[in-house]
Amino acid sequence: MGISKEESLRVLAADDSVVMRGIMRRLFAMQDEGQLSGLPAMELCGVAQDGVECLEAAARLKPDVLVLDLEMPRLNGLEVLDRLRDENPGLPVIMCSSYTERGARSTLEALARGAADYVMKPSEQRDLATALQSLAQELLPKIAQNGVDGAGRKSRTPG
Repeated sequence: MGISKEESLRVLAADDSVVMRGIMRRLFAMQDEGQLSGLPAMELCGVAQDGVECLEAAARLKPDVLVLDLEMPRLNGLEVLDRLRDENPGLPVIMCSSYTERGARSTLEALARGAADYVMKPSEQRDLATALQSLAQELLPKIAQNGVDGAGRKSRTPG
């Protein structure tokens, strides 16, 4: 693509599932390779496997958008969200959760605590192609919406 990495939206993904982290890597590789069109340039600047790693990576990498799992070891998504609201209040956070009653309650709680949006995780029964298609249709537009202002610029600058 003709857009430099400096112009790309930098996305940090935090999920304790190795499968989900792999899906996220593949999704952003497809976007980088031009297989997904109609969206601003994005790059997966990092992944974290638990809440503590997520906070450390967010401070170090200064992403434009964070995709955050609800249920993770050491600190869960709600605890990470609370700490980020103190440490990095301008960072848009998109929650990613499973379709369960408990997940739905936690997602609503996350939105009440300041998360910008949410997406449902692809079902574990789905094949890779279906999971990628689902996230490409649901997650990437939400990242673009939360990471770019109305003039097509990053909504926040790394500081």
